[in-house]
Amino acid sequence: MKHWELEHAGELIRIEWNEAATFNLQTPIGGQWVDYHCFTCYGIETDQEALEHAFEVLAQLFPEGCNPDSIFAELEPQPEPAPEPYLQQPNETRTEYCTRIGIAPHT
Repeated sequence: MKHWELEHAGELIRIEWNEAATFNLQTPIGGQWVDYHCFTCYGIETDQEALEHAFEVLAQLFPEGCNPDSIFAELEPQPEPAPEPYLQQPNETRTEYCTRIGIAPHT
């Protein structure tokens, strides 16, 4: 995998290329790179060709005057749903679980 990090249209973007045909455009969210657009292009032989093609795709995605925030806003991480109260939680002992849900553990 090859990666290039750059600023485009005021946003930090990473281009990921598998050195064959697959590309991922990524943005940092919550400290991790998250894919927001994937595409394929066959026949690329050099890093330079890969980067030039990725720039062409970026230009199509973000034409002049387009605000990339509208795309990235959809990628904001959602809060984890509250755990189901009747399920045993990770790292919770059987005794703790039984006490929490109000039943006596089998002995």
